[in-house]
Amino acid sequence: MQSGIELSKSYELTVALQEKIAQFLTQHEAIWRAHVVEFFQERLWETLDRSWLEDLQEASVEDLLLLPSGRVQGAWSSSLKDFISTAQSLSLLREPRNELGEIFPGMCKAKIGSVVSQGMNFKKQHEVEVLSPLVNRLAEEVNSTDVIDVGAGQGYLAQVLAFEYQLPVVAIDASAHHAGVINERAKRIQKHYTKHPQKSQAGGISQGALAFQDHLHLTGPQTMILHISSRDRETDLFQILLNLDPGVLANQKLANNLTMDRNMPTEISPSIENAGSNGSNCGIENQKPSDGREYQCSTLVLAGLHACGDLSATMIRTFLECKEVKAAVIVGCCYNLLSEEYDSDPATGVACGFPLSKAVKALGLRLGKRGRDLACQSAERWKAIGTEAALENFEQHAFRAAFQLALSKIYPEIAKLSPSVGRLGKGRRRRQSRRLLYTVLDSPMYSRNSREGETLLSNCGACSSGLSAQESCKCSHLAFNKSLCPMISDTNVGCYKSCEDSDEGIKLRTRETTSWISSSEQKNEKQFGFQDYACTALARLGLKHISVHELAQIWKEVEPHVALIGPFWSLRAVLAPVIETYILLDRLLYLQEHIHHRLESTAEYANISAIMLIPLFSPSISPRNMAIISIKSHVDQQTTT
Repeated sequence: MQSGIELSKSYELTVALQEKIAQFLTQHEAIWRAHVVEFFQERLWETLDRSWLEDLQEASVEDLLLLPSGRVQGAWSSSLKDFISTAQSLSLLREPRNELGEIFPGMCKAKIGSVVSQGMNFKKQHEVEVLSPLVNRLAEEVNSTDVIDVGAGQGYLAQVLAFEYQLPVVAIDASAHHAGVINERAKRIQKHYTKHPQKSQAGGISQGALAFQDHLHLTGPQTMILHISSRDRETDLFQILLNLDPGVLANQKLANNLTMDRNMPTEISPSIENAGSNGSNCGIENQKPSDGREYQCSTLVLAGLHACGDLSATMIRTFLECKEVKAAVIVGCCYNLLSEEYDSDPATGVACGFPLSKAVKALGLRLGKRGRDLACQSAERWKAIGTEAALENFEQHAFRAAFQLALSKIYPEIAKLSPSVGRLGKGRRRRQSRRLLYTVLDSPMYSRNSREGETLLSNCGACSSGLSAQESCKCSHLAFNKSLCPMISDTNVGCYKSCEDSDEGIKLRTRETTSWISSSEQKNEKQFGFQDYACTALARLGLKHISVHELAQIWKEVEPHVALIGPFWSLRAVLAPVIETYILLDRLLYLQEHIHHRLESTAEYANISAIMLIPLFSPSISPRNMAIISIKSHVDQQTTT
């Protein structure tokens, strides 16, 4: 696997790796450009080497789930093992290896105070505990006046930076609701620190305990409600920074947080309409506040914790174009929401989120929505999904692909649109559970086990109605209401041996069913499941029902190939980290090109002292864990301040 740190040091190495990735993805594009809905209609299994299919059909579900992590079996064909190992070799290393400690000696993950961490889930707390000391260190390195948390969400990072590190912070988000949440939460934290200063950990991470009077001046981040679009230069991030008054932010003596809106210019928020339009210095030096105060030129650090889609690209452009921005740390996500240049009209001059670099543009590889969707998948999540959940997912894929085949036969015009039917889950599985239960109870095999069934009922207080075993099992309060009888699961097909076996009963899941549920009954279960799925999907699309006979024929047609869905989709996931690497290295290259080629012929844009691409978080906790860190040189800082 590839080290982002080593690639960050060499433009030539990064270009060479991107060329290899583009060649590899082009060679196997039939796999990653595939879509589950087309599996049966396009006979996608035929695009794979036959030996690969034979090997993977014999693999356990666990082996399939470990494919994206690079685990292979010795008996598999050499070409399959080569495919998987090559994919691994072209992907970035995702496990943190104390890179931050080597780059910034003495810096490490720090525990967040219990007051500020309230409301954070485990994943968010892990991310903020790692990212906040890094942002603080960058602020120290460039002597920043302000930190801009872009795409702040509910402001967890911004509030830790403000309260724990006493950094002046502006939290920008498109949601007015999020701004309100940030402000209300900040008021509660501030009230607590004011009332209990001795309990505050603010500053304790790097500065030691604050004096009592300092706690009285603690304030949370300011908030700005604004939609950032890479497609509209009027709302580019460097234009948004026109709203900031560095004098007020650096002072940090405001008692209350302020909500700034570009449509509501205030004394500290000059309107964009009156701002300079060149963007090279964010317009700040050209503005004079109404009260006659002199602006001090701001020094900004941009921080983005999971900057969604094009937002990451916008932050990188802003780092290069706005001289006040001296450092940036960007953790991207939601590659599926990226705009792609190959999908846009060049005449519009729209700045898309991918590709950014000239080198990747020259390669001409279009990912498309399917490729970008696949980049969002995580080997760690595949590894952790579990056998039962994986089998349910594969089954859902099979039902959706079979439904697409049905549409192509009955509603061909609709099928061409590949309409979304959404997730069809619990309700359909509950109905499927009932149908299988009826099948089992009516089975001759079940009658031979009636004594066990009667024992089960006799131990269930909810079923003392005097009905026979089979009649009672069909009553709604036993079989289909879990709150009254815990012996039957409403989300999993199966029965229980006896209420006496445990407090909750022992569940016999469909896929671990006893020998008295025949294979033919299990096949019927899948056919009934597909019919149920199809009826629900048709209703969602507002289409007339397809007859049961027609649906049965379609399922009969696809049934021999249903078992191939799991292997195909697991193999496809092997390419997910490769595509994500391709997107991330495009961003790295875009920054490297400004150094290597001296783009725009201005030292302003090319005066970058450090670029790093490193894993920050544990991938098992936060799969989107790769951060781009960029810092401008001290020479640039001295000449512009």
